[in-house]
Amino acid sequence: MMSHDPRELLRAWVPHLALLGLALVAGWWLLLVIAPVGDALMLAAALAVITYPVLFLPIDRGLAAVFGDWQVDTRRYISALAATTVLGALMIGFALMLLVAIVGDLPGTVRLVVGLAVQDPVRINEVIDLLMTHVATASSLMPSLHLDMEKIRLSLREVLSQVSVGSAFMQYLVTGTGGFLAQSALTLVTLFYLYSQGPRLVTMLMSCLPLTFAQRLTIEGRFHSTAVHLVTGTAARAAFHGIAIGLLAWPLGGFNPVLVAVVVAFFALLPVAGPVVAWLPIASVLWTQGLVSSAIGLGVAALAASWLIERLASRLATHLGTDDLWLSFLLFLGLVGGVLGFGLRGLILGPAAVLTASILIQVLPALYGRPREGTDGH
Repeated sequence: MMSHDPRELLRAWVPHLALLGLALVAGWWLLLVIAPVGDALMLAAALAVITYPVLFLPIDRGLAAVFGDWQVDTRRYISALAATTVLGALMIGFALMLLVAIVGDLPGTVRLVVGLAVQDPVRINEVIDLLMTHVATASSLMPSLHLDMEKIRLSLREVLSQVSVGSAFMQYLVTGTGGFLAQSALTLVTLFYLYSQGPRLVTMLMSCLPLTFAQRLTIEGRFHSTAVHLVTGTAARAAFHGIAIGLLAWPLGGFNPVLVAVVVAFFALLPVAGPVVAWLPIASVLWTQGLVSSAIGLGVAALAASWLIERLASRLATHLGTDDLWLSFLLFLGLVGGVLGFGLRGLILGPAAVLTASILIQVLPALYGRPREGTDGH
């Protein structure tokens, strides 16, 4: 017979309550410790969610096919290192390409980069003046944006003051907060560990769910196809729109093709109206300058390129099974809300949140939508 003595109940429950309390305190303590680097960790997690199926997984499978006798942990370590290196190189390459387009030549870009690294005031002012020149050009192309030039100049000065190689890392080590370079380094290091240890963590989490092997494969396939859709159907689609309009605006109007491509790609992330909003101001400038034939040619070629790119993106989404209306709408909200809430980081955080939510939506029907194998449905 169960005892009703309160002391016996206390003896039975106090150890469990104490353990639970210690776990909560330890978790709260850990959150306090990592709070200063929370932004970098969140960005690394978002990058890992989006790029794992399209970057790390192909590299890991390739190494497994070539070096099948390697231990799994060793192979994942090498794959994570390679994937992180590739992603970092792509980011640096894009930044250098943008700087060369702004400065106009490679030697001048190298001098500016060195000047920024050592915080040379002359070089910093030179970079700010160059950037403001292009911002003024963009403002003249799109006056409806109502850009605050002085506020943009102050923001650029603040950002460029955080790219010092020495002071940024020293400040990061001493205070836990630092500039762009320190945050980027932490993001890449965290991304490496998420790549290498992510499969083990996912396997552990999936083993806790009452899913059959077939259901796990279905969820894994859905995650892979949705991630591919995000990278190719959204990011690559926007990039192709940018490249197409940049190559058209260069010979027809003499615009900088790289800068035009970057601006157009940013607007093309928005579905339907994004590409039109991007090229229409350029055609308007050509029209007002009296280059009527160039403006009409740009408009016709841009519409044709937009139709072709959208057609290919739609076919890809249909092939992947990610052409659902709700997914496109969620991506739109994720991009807009991410940019409004987190700035440029929202371009990564927003789609990552959409991808995570879409996978969880797939888990719930797998658990509760229909009976699992070996059950009679009751």
